[in-house]
Amino acid sequence: MTKSYTGIAPMKEPLKVEMPDSASRSEQRYKALANATSQIVCAISFVGDFIDEEGQWESFTGQSVAEYQGDGWARAIHPEDSEKALRFWKRSLMIPRPFRNEFRLRRKDGVYRVFSVTATPILKEDGTVVEWLVVHADVTERRESDEHTTKTLQELNDLKAAIDQHAIVAITDSGGKITYANDKFCAISKYSREELIGQDHRIINSGYHPKQFIRSIWQTISSGRVWKGEIKNKAKDGTFYWVDTTIVPYLGDNGKPIQYIAIRADITDRKHADELTANALRELNDVKAALDEHAIVAITDSRGKITYVNDKFCAISKYSRDELIGQDHRIINSGYHPKQFIRNIWQTITSGRVWKGEIKNKAKDGTFYWVDTTIVPYLGDGGQPIQYIAIRADITARKRADEQTARVLRELSDVKSAIDEHAIVAITNALGKITYVNDKFCAISKYSREELIGQDHRIINSGYHPKQFIRGIWQTISSGRTWKGEIKNRAKDGTYYWVDTTIVPYLGDDGQPVQYIAIRADITERKLAESALQKAREDLQKHADTLEHTVEARTAALRETIGELETFSYSVSHDMRAPLRAMQSFSTILAEECADQLNPQGKDYIRRISSAAMRLDSLIQDVLTYSRVAGADLPLQSVDLKVLLDDTLEMYPTFQEPAARVELRGEFPRVMAIPAVLSQCISNLIGNAVKFVPSGAVPHIRIWAEDRDDGARARIFFQDNGLGIEKDAHGAIFGIFQRVSQNYEGTGIGLSIVKKGVERMGGAVGLESELGKGSTFWLDIAKASE
Repeated sequence: MTKSYTGIAPMKEPLKVEMPDSASRSEQRYKALANATSQIVCAISFVGDFIDEEGQWESFTGQSVAEYQGDGWARAIHPEDSEKALRFWKRSLMIPRPFRNEFRLRRKDGVYRVFSVTATPILKEDGTVVEWLVVHADVTERRESDEHTTKTLQELNDLKAAIDQHAIVAITDSGGKITYANDKFCAISKYSREELIGQDHRIINSGYHPKQFIRSIWQTISSGRVWKGEIKNKAKDGTFYWVDTTIVPYLGDNGKPIQYIAIRADITDRKHADELTANALRELNDVKAALDEHAIVAITDSRGKITYVNDKFCAISKYSRDELIGQDHRIINSGYHPKQFIRNIWQTITSGRVWKGEIKNKAKDGTFYWVDTTIVPYLGDGGQPIQYIAIRADITARKRADEQTARVLRELSDVKSAIDEHAIVAITNALGKITYVNDKFCAISKYSREELIGQDHRIINSGYHPKQFIRGIWQTISSGRTWKGEIKNRAKDGTYYWVDTTIVPYLGDDGQPVQYIAIRADITERKLAESALQKAREDLQKHADTLEHTVEARTAALRETIGELETFSYSVSHDMRAPLRAMQSFSTILAEECADQLNPQGKDYIRRISSAAMRLDSLIQDVLTYSRVAGADLPLQSVDLKVLLDDTLEMYPTFQEPAARVELRGEFPRVMAIPAVLSQCISNLIGNAVKFVPSGAVPHIRIWAEDRDDGARARIFFQDNGLGIEKDAHGAIFGIFQRVSQNYEGTGIGLSIVKKGVERMGGAVGLESELGKGSTFWLDIAKASE
């Protein structure tokens, strides 16, 4: 674009000269000025004649004297400036004072140069113009420089505005203190300008970057080098943001930074996108690994020849990789699908389209399997498939399930028909209005279908159930839950019937019931039977109450009788034991004082009399003990089993060494028992163990306890080295007057006392024994609570 140079600047006052005496001196000065300057200096007379005495104009423009006379000089001026130049000259003639302007003047080589033209009038003493002195100064370079400077400044201003508008800008001094922050900086950091000025950038430090990272930035810019990178900052509200940052140090005369300009771009979204991309790539790798791990994968070339199979393909097809590579998929063709099905697959994938479907294949061992298959063609530069990737999933189980589902659906259809045939069915809408009833409903209610459709179930309300019962049903089903129960209804003829009812709500897309299906079964006969049974129970209860009173009366009488018998038994035992003691005493006196008068047979008779008396006395004592244990009705109490065992062992010298060896093993719990009864049971068991051992053997008894029933009960074991008991006798051994061996003394009542005593305490007794291998008796008793 051609520029027009305008602007006339007034100069100093016009030159006044002395005429004609000083004319020669003026002319000399003029010539000296023209020769001394590199500018074009010429003159124009007061009548307009162009004077180029030094030939500078002609030398620059190439115009001859004839060409530049008159207005001819104006033709050397640029066409766009020539008219302006003529106006400038005409004005100068009218107003005799200095003027300045700029024109483009054509050099003789055709190139235009910009000149600053100054026209100064030379006046006489009377003020009239003698001539004009015109100086042309070449200012082309200066003009271009000014234009360049103006353009550069404008571009810089535009750039500054653009940067300030679109970038996050901050300026810090040499110490790192913020001296300037633009609006974008304030917006992203959420700090006001006043909060930022005077602070350093630690105000937005996120803590994400290590200290070495921050130090490296400072080392770079403080050495005068530009730093570029990405930084994660923290805004005032605690949120984080990422910026792509360039920090430019501005150097002073000494080459040291005097300030730093940081220009940033918000890349938070990009970083989030990068993070998402990284996550997506990780997921993609995971999917790839998972696909190869869990899917059946095969790759074929453009002709369908297998070039790759994964382990899953080999596993399901039961072919090795070597057997598959180079084959086509006919190797696993099951023959299930028609040829047209196979042709459609091939036509689809060879045209570059993906095929999806389900295929039944045959493994090497002849078994069949189903796969859900996706075949993806990979196209070459020509748009034709160069290979096919088939990804399959084993759906054999699902296909079997589908077959099972089909069977179930058929069965359900049969069940539906059966329900409709044998159950009482009704369907109501969301408001409870009947929309469907089957024949069974009509038969039991004695209403026709037409009489029921559109009604609600109040038509068969019997009035038997309270209103709250009916409201409870409605609240349950209207909330989408199934209700089950028994209802008494009334038929059209006024008779009543009972139905076992299930009401199922069917929900719409909004989760609210759209209809209710009620399936009922006639239970009238059962309810009548239950009513009759209830009456029978009531009658039975009356008889039971009468019988209970009778039992209580007879029990009281029995207790009275038992008490009398116990008194009698103690009286008889006392009376019987008195002559026994006399027999023992007299037999002892005879044996001691008359021994020399008795022959061996007499001594034997006396020994037998004493032994029989002692045995009969023991028998009487055991019978008394048994009756006492059997009749005991004492409360159970917490007993320290270990203390009871120690006391029992100390009480009987025959239980102590060297007569016998009794070994207590482990810990013994507290048990719920009658102390005297439990002590009698323990002494009887230890006594039997001491008594019934092989001749010459020292009795060895081991006693320990174990928890039973998750710690609720204790089992106390008594293991001996005695004779043992045949298995056939295990059941009878606890009976009264039952003895293990006739070769050993005893009454046969001891184990009966143990059994009766343990049972009275709510426990049990048992044994493990073999003849000749000793015995292990045990007592099972409830443990006392801690």
